[in-house]
Amino acid sequence: MKKILSQILIVASILIYTDAFAGFGENKWEFDANTEAKVGKSESQKVGVIYSCNQLEPAATFHLEYNNDDALDRIKIVTQNPNQVVHNKETKTFIISNATSLEVRFPWASGPYTFRNMTGTKVIGSDCDIGEYN
Repeated sequence: MKKILSQILIVASILIYTDAFAGFGENKWEFDANTEAKVGKSESQKVGVIYSCNQLEPAATFHLEYNNDDALDRIKIVTQNPNQVVHNKETKTFIISNATSLEVRFPWASGPYTFRNMTGTKVIGSDCDIGEYN
């Protein structure tokens, strides 16, 4: 029960703005081609968020853009191979290529973030989860 309540508070406290058919869910991700989800920060709940999916179909390419460097060292991106993540500091973009599973940790301090599907086709994530990131 505590985990469910915590997850409800996370979803309620983290602002997520999405294009049509783009977004993270507790059990499923769904991103149409070339769509984006924006992850903001809540002033009432100063907590970050973790989104993870164990299965992405098809293998996906995403761009994660951030606005400031305040907590750059706390943005965590985990794929099956670390070489799939490239950081372009000039454009403040992480490029995640050909991922079949993905975990992204968004710290509260450096939001908002823009997460874009660059795959060129719809991407579905299954076996997904959401959690707090302190």
